[in-house]
Amino acid sequence: MNWLTLKLNRKLRGQGPGEIRVRKGSDGKPQDKYWRDRLKDAETDGCCELVEISTKTSKKTKGDV
Repeated sequence: MNWLTLKLNRKLRGQGPGEIRVRKGSDGKPQDKYWRDRLKDAETDGCCELVEISTKTSKKTKGDV
């Protein structure tokens, strides 16, 4: 997966609050310096957060409808 999902808690870089996808570098951090810096700032001001995507799949058993 080459993308990270960020949840914006306020308007940043023309994007309103909500979720956006940004390219991920080989180190697992955003490639774009702007978003790397915003994640670092978020430790103190809460402007955005990294969304963990769950890849769990549910399996149906014989009794499930």
